[in-house]
Amino acid sequence: HHCATHEEKVVFASPALSHLSEGDEPLPKAPNTRLRKALRAQQTHAAGKHRVVRTPATKESKRRFTACAAAPPPTPTNEDALMGMTVVNLRQKLKKRNLKCRGNKKELVHTLVSHFEQQQQQNGSDDGDNDTSKQEAASPSTESEPLLQSEMVGRCVEERDGNKYYSAMRIEGVLYRVGDEVYINSGDDDDKCWLGAIVSLYEKEDGERYMGNSWYWSYSEIKKAVKNKPYSGWHAGPHEVFLSEGHPPDNNHIALVNYKRRFKVFDTQKSMDVWNAQQPRSDVCTHFCQYVYNVKMKALIPRKMEQQENGKIERIDEGDEQQADSENENEDEDDDDDEEEEDE
Repeated sequence: HHCATHEEKVVFASPALSHLSEGDEPLPKAPNTRLRKALRAQQTHAAGKHRVVRTPATKESKRRFTACAAAPPPTPTNEDALMGMTVVNLRQKLKKRNLKCRGNKKELVHTLVSHFEQQQQQNGSDDGDNDTSKQEAASPSTESEPLLQSEMVGRCVEERDGNKYYSAMRIEGVLYRVGDEVYINSGDDDDKCWLGAIVSLYEKEDGERYMGNSWYWSYSEIKKAVKNKPYSGWHAGPHEVFLSEGHPPDNNHIALVNYKRRFKVFDTQKSMDVWNAQQPRSDVCTHFCQYVYNVKMKALIPRKMEQQENGKIERIDEGDEQQADSENENEDEDDDDDEEEEDE
């Protein structure tokens, strides 16, 4: 045992800090697993060009991660920057790469620097092969992802904030109008689509085309959030959906539209059943919507229906609007002629 003299000053190091060099500080606590998973999922999801925007039906009680959270900085490769790191952090870098973790700080830094130099030499020798393989891999991706064919239909009905709004748009030959149902790709899986209702169609100054849309929710998606049901003993029917309201429309790029699939939403279950009986071989999915789901009130409210002779809103095909306008003008002229004859 070493005995200290009266002139020496004995310093007792904590066991938790005994592995640190002089002047080093303990490594801050690493973020929890939930945060790391959320950041990794966010980076993977944002890899696509267009990200789907969907207002949630329920609000989480606790935030999973904050906007200020960021991914850890990359490991430096030069000796000076590595010397500025703590011994604890250096050993973690070595363990992550399955390298030797023993020795003082200089030895740890030397081990990392030599490892990075070997990696650079290997990458330099493989650059020629990697360049050709990257070019070959990039060429089929451009062919597999052609540009989406779309065009605005009709005249511009409104200009606001640099955007031009239209009442209709054609996507890959499929005509969509304001008020139509639309399948929207979720972004996580190409086969998974969400049900939306088009609220607006517009084109930005850079030529990119978007749509504002609300959402149709199934009762299983909003069951835990609904506080007020229509009446006591009410139960959701099969194929019943609920149109969201109480929030601004979500704006999504038209590249997220799944134009290969269509669905229809009826006012009542009876009208849906009648349509299905008339078209038994149709591949169009059918739903009915009698209530809207108010996101702020957490309540199901009766949906306002537009009454017409057949009880269902009919679509107006292209060219019918001009014909209808000309017919209205002719009727107005006939009325004026009749008034003139009565005056005479």
